[in-house]
Amino acid sequence: MKVLKISLGLIVGLALLLLLGSLWLPSQWQVERSLHIKAAPAEVFPYVNNLTKWPEWTVWYQGEPQPVTRYSGPESGVGAMSEWQDASGQGEMTITVSVPDWGMTYNLSFEHGEFTAHGEILLAPVADGTHVTWRMRGETGMNPVAKYFILLMDYGIGADFEQSLANLKRKLEAKA
Repeated sequence: MKVLKISLGLIVGLALLLLLGSLWLPSQWQVERSLHIKAAPAEVFPYVNNLTKWPEWTVWYQGEPQPVTRYSGPESGVGAMSEWQDASGQGEMTITVSVPDWGMTYNLSFEHGEFTAHGEILLAPVADGTHVTWRMRGETGMNPVAKYFILLMDYGIGADFEQSLANLKRKLEAKA
């Protein structure tokens, strides 16, 4: 019985320590990755501005099982929307700004707005191609579990951004 009380006390103490520790963790997060692609911004833009092309280069559409995806609004540009459902949940993305040769911004929502993020894919012309920067940011509020999740955000989403940008680079440079 004494061992049970000590064990329970340790579990409660650890839970309180983690809860209090979360007060000092940030509630905002940002992930950013960049890559140089040997293609003009006008060649890159159609792939980032048209959500129906994202399965061709983003890692989220590779592997099994494929997410069930529905597109609505215009085919590309402001108002273009994709909605998906897969084993991990439900989400939707809407393009909010679209400027040729500059890039696009989007709003992302998971689980019917429970989690939201804002992102952008920016295109900067350079001498022999385009410098592509993919950035996404969001806020968790005061949720202590979500604040600990932020600590892994750069690693997880950052790896997805890196692989997706590398896929886009291979696709576009193979055309040249």
